[in-house]
Amino acid sequence: MPPEGCQVSVIAPPDNFPVKRFTQEAELLEEGYESGRTRGWEFLRELPGQRDSLPSIE
Repeated sequence: MPPEGCQVSVIAPPDNFPVKRFTQEAELLEEGYESGRTRGWEFLRELPGQRDSLPSIE
């Protein structure tokens, strides 16, 4: 349990995520990396006061 006043957010892949524990196919790994990166930036942009202060990921 987090300390009082602390909020934990989980950024998780979708259920149909193609990358598994032993995936070695470079194309799938790149797809997984980009998916995680995009979801992380989307999460950060939704934080109060962050929408216009973060750099573009494109």
